[in-house]
Amino acid sequence: MVPIAGIGNAPEPRDARPVRDRVRREPAKTTEAADGIAFSAKALEASQTARMAEEAAKSSTIRLERVEAAKQNIRNGAHQVLSVVEQVAARLTPYL
Repeated sequence: MVPIAGIGNAPEPRDARPVRDRVRREPAKTTEAADGIAFSAKALEASQTARMAEEAAKSSTIRLERVEAAKQNIRNGAHQVLSVVEQVAARLTPYL
């Protein structure tokens, strides 16, 4: 090795083996990821309820005059008629 001016006593490389003598390594092995997630039944139900509430909010148009009339009928006791209660229950059932 030729010395460089200003650098004295530079050691020679220890491993001066030719490339063909070096140990060859096997390529790294890849594996498939085995991670996963699972949702509880309660979480799935909550998600479905939230989705249904969003859909209902988007698709329904609230008629305030009808809401006010219904409130007045409740106050007056008009909704105590069984047929009216059954009709209201039938309309609310799909949202439960």
